[in-house]
Amino acid sequence: TQLYSITSNTKVVVNALGLTPQSETSPFTDTDDWYVHALYDSGITDGYTDRTFRPDRALSRAELSAIVWRILNR
Repeated sequence: TQLYSITSNTKVVVNALGLTPQSETSPFTDTDDWYVHALYDSGITDGYTDRTFRPDRALSRAELSAIVWRILNR
């Protein structure tokens, strides 16, 4: 079941946690979004093995749960 879009929530999470990217270049080939980059650099999200983030797709409950767990355990 798809629940949330990752890109619609990245700004809120990054601002709430006070995150910033740690490197100057994006690790992803399909987005250069500053907020996504900050989530990656903080270890909250990691993207796919093909170096994509797929920012326009929705998150599953399992993916959302993993992100929340990483936030609470950082």
